[in-house]
Amino acid sequence: MCSKVIAEFLILSLVTWLRHEMNRSDRLWDFDRKLYTLSQRRPGADSDRRHQATGLIVSRAPRGTEQVARCASS
Repeated sequence: MCSKVIAEFLILSLVTWLRHEMNRSDRLWDFDRKLYTLSQRRPGADSDRRHQATGLIVSRAPRGTEQVARCASS
């Protein structure tokens, strides 16, 4: 009986955590898409962005997917 209660608790905790993570992921994607849209509205906005932490250049393909290419350092 006790193990059944513990198992149900663990399953419910896992489901709750997964729902939270999926909602968080959706919110982050929406935020990133809004930032990209705003950057494209700016006059002279460049479609390539440099990721500050990694030094990679991130450019968006027409369908909204990201292509990451290493920047050639000179």
